[in-house]
Amino acid sequence: MPAGNRFSHLLLGNQPISIGNYLLLISLHLPLLICCFYLLKIVGLYEVGFFDSRLQWDAGWYYSIVKNGYSYFPDKASNVAFFPLFPWLWQLTGLDANGIAVVNTVVFLLSFYLLARSFKLTTYQTLLLISFPSLMFCFIPYSEALFFLGGTLMLVGMKNQSLWPVMIGIVITCLDRKIGGVFSLCILLTFFLTTQASPGLGPIISMALLVLLVFGISTFVKQYQVYEAGTQFDYFDVIAQWYRVLRLPELPLSTTNLHWHNVWLDFFALFIGSVSGIFLIYYMYSTTRGTRLDLPQELVFSLFYLAGTTAIVLIFSPNFGNRGTNIHGLHRYLMATPFFFIVLLYAARRVRYTKNVLKVIIAIAALVWFSFSIPVHPQNLTIKFQFLSLAYFAFTYAYFVGFFKVISGSRFKKYAPVFFLVNTFFQALLIGKFMSGTWVG
Repeated sequence: MPAGNRFSHLLLGNQPISIGNYLLLISLHLPLLICCFYLLKIVGLYEVGFFDSRLQWDAGWYYSIVKNGYSYFPDKASNVAFFPLFPWLWQLTGLDANGIAVVNTVVFLLSFYLLARSFKLTTYQTLLLISFPSLMFCFIPYSEALFFLGGTLMLVGMKNQSLWPVMIGIVITCLDRKIGGVFSLCILLTFFLTTQASPGLGPIISMALLVLLVFGISTFVKQYQVYEAGTQFDYFDVIAQWYRVLRLPELPLSTTNLHWHNVWLDFFALFIGSVSGIFLIYYMYSTTRGTRLDLPQELVFSLFYLAGTTAIVLIFSPNFGNRGTNIHGLHRYLMATPFFFIVLLYAARRVRYTKNVLKVIIAIAALVWFSFSIPVHPQNLTIKFQFLSLAYFAFTYAYFVGFFKVISGSRFKKYAPVFFLVNTFFQALLIGKFMSGTWVG
């Protein structure tokens, strides 16, 4: 077989990915990512180098914990808003921002291989997903790589019905991010919706143990932060210094720095969160009717995570004094996690797209577009603005529909290299924008 045909067979085959193929993909993706980064720098989209300082935005707050520990100031932003696991790792390694970014990259790549092997991703599916733009947060000094590791362990444990990986995953994620409330609800709802009518004592004890573990880790983190900061504090007062306050969502929706590279990802994240929520409503309704769908625990948990996180971002949106709800960072909280990929894979592998299903999806897509483009501002009333808005979101949907068709293993999978290149381009762009001080999520 000619070398070109062998490579095509390797890339587009339907066999689960092997460690050799995974290492080959990494050796392809990472150099291409760096090349795209410098190409975009040459054309003038930013001026930073790939190894310039990465202490931007949240990375600076994590670094302050590494150097000075926790502190709390009632009248300004404080680092107690951030959880300790990533700063502990950073402090343990003694590395600078570039060094810890390399550690994060290694942690993420190992985690993704575990996810790919456990859920039988093919080589081309792995290539497409590992280059997904939002995963750039796993390559910088943020906590996303550790959260990805913990989430992957939880999902693998649920899939294999093994309690210990789930518990280890909970410890990692709850030390890494304030997620205890969401996880507790996800665990309880997943248990009640996926277990039999008379589950027995064992599953009930396991469920209670997981909820108690979430509560215990969350309590430990709070007490640790109070001890280091030397004072009590309320978390809602802390996040209020970032303008995040509890309020009802208000149209139109927007995202910070209305750059196209922010809007299309937060827009798609909102679509994914909305679809997850609506599907869960249907799932719970069918359960009450006695026609419960046979869904695996890891999928139901992932759906609840996506829908719940979307709801929290909507009701705890930054209040910058302007009309509307800002959902900035939603793509980071949803699509830089393994929960997003589990839902995506299930949708690609098992969902039958009947006319009714497609109608619902199109209706949700239209509502999400309308929520962003509703003309409440004078500059939005022009025909030109509405036309450009419609064209932009039409392009966004076209891209993600094409991406989904390739992932699903249909005849479109031959276009996997094209989407891989596009994904890598956007990953490099987001990294460059982040390093130059632009908010990307």
